[in-house]
Amino acid sequence: MCNWIIHLDEAVRTLKSVAKLLKSSPLSHIKLDGVVVMDRPKKQRIEPQFLHAFLANLPLLRWLGTTLHGLSEDQITTLGNYCGDMRGMEIDVRLSDSTIENARLMTSSLGMDGKFDIRVSTFGTTNSILIHIEKTSTKSLSRK
Repeated sequence: MCNWIIHLDEAVRTLKSVAKLLKSSPLSHIKLDGVVVMDRPKKQRIEPQFLHAFLANLPLLRWLGTTLHGLSEDQITTLGNYCGDMRGMEIDVRLSDSTIENARLMTSSLGMDGKFDIRVSTFGTTNSILIHIEKTSTKSLSRK
């Protein structure tokens, strides 16, 4: 899904329904570049919550491509926190059109508790960044 604009009239209810459907999905790679998700009644952008539906509910998700362009620092930090809710043991997140500062901001909260091994690398001639996030223990790491 690239360059989509999604308006949700009942965002919470819709995201719960999407999350429920994703739990049995075999998707392992998704790309969500340039997706704008709006909560129509509140007139707020909710891209991190939309991405969380994928991160927390796709059991086989190994690769996520997205862009942080247009997101506030709070939204970037929130998205990083949501990466900790992944169902698998590891994930690669490819950020396009993003800066290394945004990648640091996104991963800062995950690296502090020692439950995740995080590697950040740049590649190519574009502003692409690859973040590898791996759980360091097999204990339940669900965030409450």
